[in-house]
Amino acid sequence: MKLLRYIKLLFVHFFFSEKVFLRRTIFYVNVFLMSVISICFLFPERFDFVGYSLDSSYDRLTENNYRWAILEGNEAQSFSSDIRLIEFDETYYRESYTLGYWTPRSAVADTLISAVRRGASVVIFDFVFRRPAPVILKNGSQFDDDAAFLERFRTAAEEAKKRRSIIIIPYPNTPEMNRLAEEYPDSVAFANFGVWERNDDRVVRRARWLASDSGHLSVALLAFLHSSFPPDKRAGAERDIRRALAREDFVPEVIPESLADLLSGSSLLSSRIVYRYLLPENIRALDKKARVAQLGVLYRPDQINSTYDFPDLSGRIVLMGSTFTELGDVHKTPVGSVSGVVILANVVNMVLNGQFSHGHFLIDILIVLAAIMIFSFIFAYMPYTINLVITIVIAYSVQYISMRIYNLSFFYCNVGFAIVLAGILNCIYGIINRAAAVIRYVRSSDKK
Repeated sequence: MKLLRYIKLLFVHFFFSEKVFLRRTIFYVNVFLMSVISICFLFPERFDFVGYSLDSSYDRLTENNYRWAILEGNEAQSFSSDIRLIEFDETYYRESYTLGYWTPRSAVADTLISAVRRGASVVIFDFVFRRPAPVILKNGSQFDDDAAFLERFRTAAEEAKKRRSIIIIPYPNTPEMNRLAEEYPDSVAFANFGVWERNDDRVVRRARWLASDSGHLSVALLAFLHSSFPPDKRAGAERDIRRALAREDFVPEVIPESLADLLSGSSLLSSRIVYRYLLPENIRALDKKARVAQLGVLYRPDQINSTYDFPDLSGRIVLMGSTFTELGDVHKTPVGSVSGVVILANVVNMVLNGQFSHGHFLIDILIVLAAIMIFSFIFAYMPYTINLVITIVIAYSVQYISMRIYNLSFFYCNVGFAIVLAGILNCIYGIINRAAAVIRYVRSSDKK
Protein backbone atom coordinates (compact mmCIF):
# COMPACT_ATOMS: atom_id res chain seq x y z
CA MET A 1 0.00 0.00 0.00
CA LYS A 2 2.86 2.39 0.76
CA LEU A 3 4.34 1.73 -2.68
CA LEU A 4 1.04 2.61 -4.38
CA ARG A 5 0.82 5.77 -2.23
CA TYR A 6 4.33 6.83 -3.25
CA ILE A 7 3.56 6.17 -6.93
CA LYS A 8 0.38 8.28 -6.62
CA LEU A 9 2.26 11.13 -4.96
CA LEU A 10 4.97 11.00 -7.63
CA PHE A 11 2.34 11.05 -10.37
CA VAL A 12 0.51 14.04 -8.86
CA HIS A 13 3.76 15.89 -8.20
CA PHE A 14 5.05 15.39 -11.73
CA PHE A 15 1.92 16.11 -13.72
CA PHE A 16 0.22 18.78 -11.59
CA SER A 17 2.78 20.55 -9.41
CA GLU A 18 3.79 24.05 -10.48
CA LYS A 19 7.28 23.51 -9.06
CA VAL A 20 8.24 21.12 -11.84
CA PHE A 21 6.62 23.01 -14.70
CA LEU A 22 9.89 23.39 -16.62
CA ARG A 23 10.90 19.74 -16.23
CA ARG A 24 7.39 18.63 -17.16
CA THR A 25 7.64 20.74 -20.30
CA ILE A 26 10.99 19.14 -21.15
CA PHE A 27 9.39 15.74 -20.63
CA TYR A 28 6.57 16.53 -23.06
CA VAL A 29 9.02 17.93 -25.62
CA ASN A 30 11.11 14.73 -25.41
CA VAL A 31 8.05 12.52 -25.81
CA PHE A 32 6.97 14.52 -28.84
CA LEU A 33 10.45 14.56 -30.41
CA MET A 34 11.15 10.84 -29.99
CA SER A 35 7.62 9.90 -31.07
CA VAL A 36 7.92 11.91 -34.30
CA ILE A 37 11.30 10.36 -35.14
CA SER A 38 10.04 6.85 -34.34
CA ILE A 39 6.91 7.34 -36.46
CA CYS A 40 9.06 8.51 -39.36
CA PHE A 41 11.04 5.28 -39.14
CA LEU A 42 7.80 3.32 -39.48
CA PHE A 43 7.47 4.70 -43.03
CA PRO A 44 10.97 4.57 -44.49
CA GLU A 45 9.70 4.66 -48.09
CA ARG A 46 8.22 8.15 -47.56
CA PHE A 47 11.18 9.89 -45.97
CA ASP A 48 14.53 9.99 -47.74
CA PHE A 49 16.49 10.81 -44.59
CA VAL A 50 15.02 7.69 -42.96
CA GLY A 51 16.16 5.53 -45.88
CA TYR A 52 19.69 6.93 -45.67
CA SER A 53 19.75 6.41 -41.91
CA LEU A 54 18.55 2.82 -42.35
CA ASP A 55 21.24 2.20 -44.97
CA SER A 56 23.96 3.58 -42.72
CA SER A 57 22.76 1.47 -39.78
CA TYR A 58 22.37 -1.59 -41.98
CA ASP A 59 25.89 -1.35 -43.42
CA ARG A 60 27.52 -1.08 -40.01
CA LEU A 61 25.38 -3.70 -38.31
CA THR A 62 25.52 -6.22 -41.15
CA GLU A 63 29.31 -6.36 -41.18
CA ASN A 64 29.51 -6.54 -37.38
CA ASN A 65 26.74 -9.12 -37.25
CA TYR A 66 28.55 -11.35 -39.75
CA ARG A 67 31.74 -11.06 -37.71
CA TRP A 68 29.88 -11.93 -34.51
CA ALA A 69 27.85 -14.81 -35.96
CA ILE A 70 30.41 -16.43 -38.28
CA LEU A 71 33.94 -15.21 -37.63
CA GLU A 72 33.50 -15.37 -33.85
CA GLY A 73 31.38 -18.54 -34.11
CA ASN A 74 28.44 -17.37 -32.00
CA GLU A 75 25.74 -18.84 -34.23
CA ALA A 76 25.62 -22.64 -34.37
CA GLN A 77 23.23 -23.06 -37.34
CA SER A 78 24.04 -20.00 -39.39
CA PHE A 79 23.70 -21.26 -42.97
CA SER A 80 21.12 -23.77 -44.14
CA SER A 81 22.42 -27.31 -44.66
CA ASP A 82 20.07 -27.58 -47.67
CA ILE A 83 22.08 -25.12 -49.79
CA ARG A 84 25.04 -25.99 -52.00
CA LEU A 85 27.06 -23.69 -54.25
CA ILE A 86 28.93 -24.69 -57.41
CA GLU A 87 31.55 -22.04 -58.13
CA PHE A 88 32.90 -21.34 -61.62
CA ASP A 89 35.96 -19.30 -60.63
CA GLU A 90 38.80 -17.69 -62.55
CA THR A 91 40.88 -20.87 -62.52
CA TYR A 92 38.03 -22.83 -64.10
CA TYR A 93 37.64 -20.24 -66.85
CA ARG A 94 41.36 -19.96 -67.60
CA GLU A 95 41.79 -23.74 -67.81
CA SER A 96 38.72 -24.33 -69.97
CA TYR A 97 38.65 -24.53 -73.76
CA THR A 98 37.63 -20.84 -73.90
CA LEU A 99 40.80 -19.75 -72.01
CA GLY A 100 38.68 -17.31 -70.02
CA TYR A 101 37.47 -15.23 -72.97
CA TRP A 102 33.85 -16.35 -72.53
CA THR A 103 31.90 -18.82 -70.45
CA PRO A 104 32.41 -22.46 -71.57
CA ARG A 105 28.69 -22.98 -72.11
CA SER A 106 28.50 -26.64 -72.97
CA ALA A 107 30.78 -27.50 -70.03
CA VAL A 108 28.52 -25.49 -67.70
CA ALA A 109 25.54 -27.44 -69.05
CA ASP A 110 27.38 -30.71 -68.37
CA THR A 111 27.75 -29.64 -64.73
CA LEU A 112 24.03 -28.81 -64.66
CA ILE A 113 23.20 -32.32 -65.87
CA SER A 114 25.46 -33.82 -63.18
CA ALA A 115 23.84 -31.72 -60.45
CA VAL A 116 20.37 -32.89 -61.48
CA ARG A 117 21.45 -36.52 -61.68
CA ARG A 118 23.01 -36.28 -58.22
CA GLY A 119 19.57 -35.59 -56.83
CA ALA A 120 19.33 -31.80 -56.48
CA SER A 121 15.69 -30.85 -55.96
CA VAL A 122 16.24 -27.25 -57.12
CA VAL A 123 19.04 -25.97 -59.35
CA ILE A 124 19.42 -22.20 -59.59
CA PHE A 125 21.19 -21.54 -62.89
CA ASP A 126 22.69 -18.04 -62.61
CA PHE A 127 23.81 -17.67 -66.23
CA VAL A 128 22.39 -15.78 -69.19
CA PHE A 129 24.17 -16.08 -72.55
CA ARG A 130 22.90 -13.14 -74.60
CA ARG A 131 25.83 -12.87 -77.03
CA PRO A 132 26.69 -15.75 -79.36
CA ALA A 133 29.86 -17.66 -78.58
CA PRO A 134 32.58 -17.86 -81.24
CA VAL A 135 32.76 -21.03 -83.30
CA ILE A 136 36.06 -22.70 -82.41
CA LEU A 137 38.13 -25.70 -83.43
CA LYS A 138 37.82 -28.54 -80.96
CA ASN A 139 39.27 -32.01 -81.54
CA GLY A 140 40.05 -31.03 -85.12
CA SER A 141 36.55 -29.88 -86.10
CA GLN A 142 34.37 -26.82 -85.73
CA PHE A 143 32.51 -26.62 -82.46
CA ASP A 144 29.38 -24.50 -81.92
CA ASP A 145 29.29 -23.88 -78.18
CA ASP A 146 25.79 -22.34 -78.26
CA ALA A 147 24.22 -25.29 -80.06
CA ALA A 148 25.98 -27.76 -77.75
CA PHE A 149 24.76 -25.81 -74.71
CA LEU A 150 21.12 -25.85 -75.84
CA GLU A 151 21.28 -29.57 -76.57
CA ARG A 152 22.74 -30.37 -73.16
CA PHE A 153 20.40 -28.00 -71.34
CA ARG A 154 17.52 -29.89 -72.96
CA THR A 155 19.01 -33.10 -71.56
CA ALA A 156 19.17 -31.52 -68.12
CA ALA A 157 15.52 -30.44 -68.41
CA GLU A 158 14.48 -33.99 -69.34
CA GLU A 159 16.47 -35.41 -66.41
CA ALA A 160 14.84 -32.88 -64.06
CA LYS A 161 11.39 -33.84 -65.37
CA LYS A 162 12.07 -37.52 -64.61
CA ARG A 163 13.24 -36.72 -61.07
CA ARG A 164 10.54 -34.09 -60.42
CA SER A 165 13.14 -31.44 -59.75
CA ILE A 166 13.23 -27.91 -61.10
CA ILE A 167 15.81 -25.73 -62.88
CA ILE A 168 15.33 -22.03 -62.20
CA ILE A 169 16.69 -19.61 -64.80
CA PRO A 170 16.74 -15.80 -64.88
CA TYR A 171 14.04 -13.73 -66.51
CA PRO A 172 14.34 -12.14 -69.03
CA ASN A 173 16.39 -14.60 -71.03
CA THR A 174 17.29 -15.43 -74.62
CA PRO A 175 14.59 -16.48 -77.16
CA GLU A 176 16.08 -20.00 -77.30
CA MET A 177 15.85 -20.41 -73.52
CA ASN A 178 12.32 -19.00 -73.55
CA ARG A 179 11.28 -21.72 -75.99
CA LEU A 180 12.95 -24.40 -73.85
CA ALA A 181 11.09 -23.15 -70.79
CA GLU A 182 7.79 -23.36 -72.70
CA GLU A 183 8.68 -26.89 -73.83
CA TYR A 184 9.47 -28.05 -70.29
CA PRO A 185 7.11 -26.12 -67.98
CA ASP A 186 7.34 -28.79 -65.26
CA SER A 187 11.13 -28.73 -64.97
CA VAL A 188 12.25 -25.25 -66.09
CA ALA A 189 10.94 -22.07 -64.43
CA PHE A 190 11.67 -18.39 -64.73
CA ALA A 191 12.39 -16.25 -61.66
CA ASN A 192 13.47 -12.76 -60.78
CA PHE A 193 17.22 -12.81 -60.01
CA GLY A 194 17.41 -9.08 -59.33
CA VAL A 195 18.49 -7.20 -56.21
CA TRP A 196 18.11 -3.55 -55.24
CA GLU A 197 20.95 -1.05 -55.47
CA ARG A 198 20.82 2.54 -54.30
CA ASN A 199 21.55 4.83 -57.22
CA ASP A 200 24.20 7.00 -55.60
CA ASP A 201 26.56 4.41 -54.07
CA ARG A 202 25.58 1.22 -56.01
CA VAL A 203 25.60 -0.92 -52.84
CA VAL A 204 23.37 -4.02 -52.80
CA ARG A 205 21.36 -4.00 -49.59
CA ARG A 206 17.95 -5.45 -50.44
CA ALA A 207 16.46 -8.46 -52.18
CA ARG A 208 13.77 -7.97 -54.80
CA TRP A 209 10.94 -10.33 -53.86
CA LEU A 210 8.78 -9.61 -56.89
CA ALA A 211 9.51 -8.20 -60.35
CA SER A 212 6.98 -5.40 -60.79
CA ASP A 213 7.20 -5.47 -64.60
CA SER A 214 6.91 -9.22 -65.23
CA GLY A 215 5.31 -10.45 -62.00
CA HIS A 216 7.92 -13.18 -61.50
CA LEU A 217 8.74 -14.14 -57.92
CA SER A 218 12.30 -13.89 -56.67
CA VAL A 219 14.54 -16.91 -57.13
CA ALA A 220 14.69 -17.36 -53.33
CA LEU A 221 10.90 -17.55 -52.95
CA LEU A 222 10.57 -19.88 -55.95
CA ALA A 223 13.29 -22.17 -54.57
CA PHE A 224 11.47 -22.16 -51.22
CA LEU A 225 8.20 -23.15 -52.90
CA HIS A 226 9.70 -26.10 -54.78
CA SER A 227 11.85 -27.35 -51.91
CA SER A 228 9.34 -27.00 -49.08
CA PHE A 229 5.95 -27.96 -50.56
CA PRO A 230 4.67 -30.96 -52.55
CA PRO A 231 3.34 -30.25 -56.06
CA ASP A 232 -0.31 -30.17 -54.94
CA LYS A 233 0.46 -27.42 -52.36
CA ARG A 234 2.64 -25.13 -54.44
CA ALA A 235 -0.15 -23.20 -56.14
CA GLY A 236 -1.71 -22.38 -52.78
CA ALA A 237 1.67 -21.44 -51.30
CA GLU A 238 2.44 -19.14 -54.23
CA ARG A 239 -0.98 -17.53 -53.86
CA ASP A 240 -0.29 -16.89 -50.17
CA ILE A 241 3.12 -15.39 -50.95
CA ARG A 242 1.71 -13.04 -53.60
CA ARG A 243 -1.06 -11.90 -51.26
CA ALA A 244 1.49 -11.26 -48.53
CA LEU A 245 3.68 -9.23 -50.91
CA ALA A 246 0.58 -7.24 -51.89
CA ARG A 247 0.06 -6.59 -48.13
CA GLU A 248 -3.44 -7.99 -48.14
CA ASP A 249 -5.18 -8.71 -44.84
CA PHE A 250 -5.63 -12.49 -44.95
CA VAL A 251 -4.94 -15.74 -43.12
CA PRO A 252 -2.40 -17.84 -45.08
CA GLU A 253 -3.62 -21.30 -46.02
CA VAL A 254 -0.30 -22.99 -46.84
CA ILE A 255 2.76 -20.94 -45.93
CA PRO A 256 3.64 -20.26 -42.27
CA GLU A 257 1.93 -17.20 -40.84
CA SER A 258 5.31 -15.91 -39.65
CA LEU A 259 6.61 -15.84 -43.25
CA ALA A 260 3.47 -14.05 -44.43
CA ASP A 261 3.95 -11.44 -41.70
CA LEU A 262 7.57 -10.91 -42.67
CA LEU A 263 6.87 -10.59 -46.40
CA SER A 264 4.00 -8.18 -45.80
CA GLY A 265 6.18 -5.88 -43.68
CA SER A 266 8.00 -2.77 -44.80
CA SER A 267 9.82 -3.58 -48.05
CA LEU A 268 12.82 -1.54 -46.91
CA LEU A 269 13.11 -3.68 -43.79
CA SER A 270 12.00 -7.22 -44.64
CA SER A 271 14.05 -7.27 -47.85
CA ARG A 272 17.33 -6.34 -46.16
CA ILE A 273 19.87 -9.06 -46.91
CA VAL A 274 21.29 -10.85 -43.86
CA TYR A 275 24.67 -12.37 -44.76
CA ARG A 276 25.59 -15.78 -43.42
CA TYR A 277 27.90 -17.16 -46.13
CA LEU A 278 30.91 -15.66 -47.91
CA LEU A 279 33.61 -17.17 -50.09
CA PRO A 280 37.05 -17.64 -48.49
CA GLU A 281 38.47 -14.68 -50.44
CA ASN A 282 35.57 -12.49 -49.24
CA ILE A 283 36.30 -13.49 -45.63
CA ARG A 284 40.01 -12.68 -46.03
CA ALA A 285 39.14 -9.27 -47.52
CA LEU A 286 36.83 -8.61 -44.58
CA ASP A 287 39.28 -9.77 -41.93
CA LYS A 288 42.86 -10.73 -42.81
CA LYS A 289 43.27 -12.51 -39.48
CA ALA A 290 40.16 -14.67 -39.91
CA ARG A 291 40.78 -18.41 -39.83
CA VAL A 292 37.20 -19.46 -40.59
CA ALA A 293 36.16 -21.72 -43.46
CA GLN A 294 32.48 -22.50 -44.00
CA LEU A 295 32.87 -26.11 -45.14
CA GLY A 296 30.37 -28.35 -46.87
CA VAL A 297 28.78 -25.62 -49.00
CA LEU A 298 31.14 -24.84 -51.88
CA TYR A 299 32.04 -27.24 -54.70
CA ARG A 300 34.05 -27.04 -57.88
CA PRO A 301 32.56 -28.22 -61.19
CA ASP A 302 35.06 -31.09 -61.44
CA GLN A 303 33.80 -32.45 -58.10
CA ILE A 304 30.23 -32.48 -59.44
CA ASN A 305 31.28 -34.05 -62.74
CA SER A 306 33.42 -36.79 -61.16
CA THR A 307 32.41 -40.44 -61.31
CA TYR A 308 32.50 -40.81 -57.52
CA ASP A 309 29.35 -40.74 -55.43
CA PHE A 310 30.58 -37.70 -53.50
CA PRO A 311 29.06 -35.15 -53.25
CA ASP A 312 25.48 -36.22 -52.58
CA LEU A 313 23.11 -33.42 -53.58
CA SER A 314 19.88 -35.29 -52.79
CA GLY A 315 17.12 -32.87 -51.88
CA ARG A 316 19.48 -29.89 -51.92
CA ILE A 317 19.07 -26.42 -53.41
CA VAL A 318 22.09 -26.00 -55.70
CA LEU A 319 23.23 -22.63 -57.00
CA MET A 320 25.45 -22.50 -60.08
CA GLY A 321 27.18 -19.24 -60.91
CA SER A 322 30.37 -17.47 -61.87
CA THR A 323 32.71 -15.76 -59.41
CA PHE A 324 35.12 -14.68 -62.17
CA THR A 325 35.41 -10.94 -61.55
CA GLU A 326 36.14 -10.04 -65.19
CA LEU A 327 32.60 -11.07 -66.14
CA GLY A 328 31.28 -8.18 -64.06
CA ASP A 329 28.85 -10.06 -61.81
CA VAL A 330 30.44 -8.65 -58.65
CA HIS A 331 28.61 -6.12 -56.49
CA LYS A 332 29.40 -3.82 -53.60
CA THR A 333 27.74 -4.93 -50.36
CA PRO A 334 28.10 -4.02 -46.67
CA VAL A 335 30.48 -6.99 -46.31
CA GLY A 336 32.66 -6.13 -49.30
CA SER A 337 32.62 -6.96 -53.01
CA VAL A 338 30.58 -10.16 -53.43
CA SER A 339 29.66 -12.22 -56.50
CA GLY A 340 26.02 -12.26 -57.54
CA VAL A 341 25.57 -15.99 -56.98
CA VAL A 342 26.83 -15.66 -53.38
CA ILE A 343 24.36 -12.83 -52.74
CA LEU A 344 21.57 -15.06 -54.08
CA ALA A 345 22.70 -17.89 -51.80
CA ASN A 346 22.35 -15.61 -48.78
CA VAL A 347 18.89 -14.49 -49.89
CA VAL A 348 17.79 -18.13 -50.29
CA ASN A 349 19.16 -18.83 -46.82
CA MET A 350 17.14 -15.91 -45.42
CA VAL A 351 13.91 -17.43 -46.68
CA LEU A 352 14.70 -21.01 -45.65
CA ASN A 353 15.75 -20.00 -42.12
CA GLY A 354 13.23 -17.18 -41.71
CA GLN A 355 16.19 -14.94 -40.93
CA PHE A 356 14.70 -11.58 -41.84
CA SER A 357 15.94 -8.28 -40.45
CA HIS A 358 13.01 -7.04 -38.39
CA GLY A 359 10.83 -8.26 -35.58
CA HIS A 360 7.14 -8.31 -34.74
CA PHE A 361 5.34 -5.01 -35.20
CA LEU A 362 3.24 -5.05 -32.01
CA ILE A 363 6.20 -5.97 -29.80
CA ASP A 364 8.24 -3.25 -31.49
CA ILE A 365 5.58 -0.64 -30.75
CA LEU A 366 5.21 -1.62 -27.08
CA ILE A 367 8.95 -1.57 -26.46
CA VAL A 368 9.33 1.74 -28.29
CA LEU A 369 6.55 3.39 -26.28
CA ALA A 370 8.08 2.18 -23.02
CA ALA A 371 11.54 3.41 -24.10
CA ILE A 372 10.20 6.84 -25.07
CA MET A 373 8.43 7.34 -21.72
CA ILE A 374 11.39 6.11 -19.65
CA PHE A 375 14.06 8.13 -21.43
CA SER A 376 11.89 11.24 -21.62
CA PHE A 377 11.54 11.09 -17.83
CA ILE A 378 15.29 10.51 -17.37
CA PHE A 379 16.25 13.37 -19.69
CA ALA A 380 13.81 15.72 -17.91
CA TYR A 381 15.05 15.02 -14.37
CA MET A 382 18.74 14.14 -14.69
CA PRO A 383 21.61 16.64 -15.03
CA TYR A 384 22.96 17.10 -18.54
CA THR A 385 26.24 15.37 -17.59
CA ILE A 386 24.38 12.18 -16.67
CA ASN A 387 22.25 12.53 -19.81
CA LEU A 388 25.44 12.71 -21.87
CA VAL A 389 26.72 9.45 -20.33
CA ILE A 390 23.34 7.76 -20.88
CA THR A 391 23.32 8.92 -24.51
CA ILE A 392 26.78 7.46 -25.16
CA VAL A 393 25.81 4.16 -23.50
CA ILE A 394 22.60 3.94 -25.56
CA ALA A 395 24.50 4.72 -28.77
CA TYR A 396 26.75 1.69 -28.23
CA SER A 397 24.21 -0.65 -26.64
CA VAL A 398 21.72 -0.22 -29.51
CA GLN A 399 24.17 -1.93 -31.85
CA TYR A 400 24.55 -4.83 -29.41
CA ILE A 401 20.78 -5.17 -28.95
CA SER A 402 20.06 -5.00 -32.68
CA MET A 403 22.89 -7.33 -33.67
CA ARG A 404 22.72 -10.04 -31.03
CA ILE A 405 19.26 -10.06 -29.48
CA TYR A 406 16.79 -8.97 -32.14
CA ASN A 407 18.47 -10.37 -35.26
CA LEU A 408 19.37 -7.11 -36.98
CA SER A 409 16.08 -5.43 -36.12
CA PHE A 410 16.80 -2.06 -37.65
CA PHE A 411 13.56 -0.70 -36.20
CA TYR A 412 15.09 -1.00 -32.74
CA CYS A 413 18.33 0.49 -34.01
CA ASN A 414 16.65 3.63 -35.27
CA VAL A 415 14.43 4.04 -32.22
CA GLY A 416 17.76 4.01 -30.44
CA PHE A 417 18.76 6.73 -32.92
CA ALA A 418 15.72 8.74 -31.79
CA ILE A 419 16.76 8.34 -28.14
CA VAL A 420 20.36 9.31 -28.92
CA LEU A 421 19.23 12.38 -30.89
CA ALA A 422 16.92 13.45 -28.05
CA GLY A 423 19.74 12.88 -25.57
CA ILE A 424 22.11 15.08 -27.59
CA LEU A 425 19.54 17.86 -27.79
CA ASN A 426 18.93 17.61 -24.04
CA CYS A 427 22.66 17.82 -23.40
CA ILE A 428 22.92 20.88 -25.63
CA TYR A 429 19.99 22.44 -23.78
CA GLY A 430 21.62 21.61 -20.44
CA ILE A 431 24.94 23.16 -21.48
CA ILE A 432 23.23 26.30 -22.79
CA ASN A 433 21.13 26.55 -19.62
CA ARG A 434 24.23 26.14 -17.43
CA ALA A 435 26.14 28.72 -19.51
CA ALA A 436 23.24 31.15 -19.21
CA ALA A 437 23.22 30.66 -15.42
CA VAL A 438 26.95 31.38 -15.27
CA ILE A 439 26.50 34.53 -17.37
CA ARG A 440 23.70 35.72 -15.11
CA TYR A 441 25.85 35.07 -12.03
CA VAL A 442 28.78 37.01 -13.50
CA ARG A 443 26.60 39.95 -14.43
CA SER A 444 25.02 40.04 -10.99
CA SER A 445 28.49 39.99 -9.41
CA ASP A 446 29.63 42.88 -11.60
CA LYS A 447 26.64 44.98 -10.52
CA LYS A 448 27.48 44.40 -6.88
